[in-house]
Amino acid sequence: MLHPALAGWRRRLRWRRSRWLRGRPHDPLSLAALLVGVAPARLLAAACPDLPAMAQWWVATPWHGQTVRDRVRLLPWPRLDWRAADGAALIARLAPLFDDLGMRLVAGPEGMLLLGCDRCWQVAPAPWPQIEEEGLPDRPPPGADGGAWMRLMTEVEMALHQDGIPRAGSVPVHGIWLWGAWSPDPAGAAEGAVAPGLTIAATGGVRADRWLVGRAEEVAGLLPGGRVPRRLLLAGGGRLCFFPGRGRLWPRRDPLGEGGGIGGEEELLGMAARPGSRGGFD
Repeated sequence: MLHPALAGWRRRLRWRRSRWLRGRPHDPLSLAALLVGVAPARLLAAACPDLPAMAQWWVATPWHGQTVRDRVRLLPWPRLDWRAADGAALIARLAPLFDDLGMRLVAGPEGMLLLGCDRCWQVAPAPWPQIEEEGLPDRPPPGADGGAWMRLMTEVEMALHQDGIPRAGSVPVHGIWLWGAWSPDPAGAAEGAVAPGLTIAATGGVRADRWLVGRAEEVAGLLPGGRVPRRLLLAGGGRLCFFPGRGRLWPRRDPLGEGGGIGGEEELLGMAARPGSRGGFD
């Protein structure tokens, strides 16, 4: 089951051909980046006009920690009632720390954040969706800069603990997680459009001209007016459900029940790699 929020959409979606899939943990940004074959920071940067020239960019995801029994549950920005004013306050609060390190935190669409660096950090932290599911790590990530990166994350948490930001939203921000790095071409060569019509919704959903990726629980906000895009990919309940549009030889199934075999992430990537194919993300 993806999410009970789909109950109101059952009649509309059950007539669409669909395929159930599973793979690594994803949020809409990481999943859309996977589909178009770019780093998450590259995809987010494509929605941010007039970014300054930096050697490397990271997605900076603000999080709030909730103690739940014997673990800390992490809530990302779409679930924090996050607003543009919150992003601006966080940028101002952390500017002294990042300025000393040759870094710059900038605002993206819907309050999302990117961190630019004046050098390329040699570190490979886990993507945010994995951290959201498994919790914060207790050891540095792989890479020559892993130790320095871990200390930076700790300094950010300490700065926010000592002097939090004034929030328009409801809960405090306890830290940020940097992930999905992208290093622009140092020669300044144009890299082309990532996805025509790319926009990012307040719910975190990612939309392009012919497709939409989002969380199943946010389906009402993702589909205003009840219009279902040509290709729709919804994540929830540890599964993905792909509605490929017309022409794909898949059965029509109830979107609230799997009702058949479950494919893997490789199958989805195979479709994405075939522009113009039936069901592909062209």
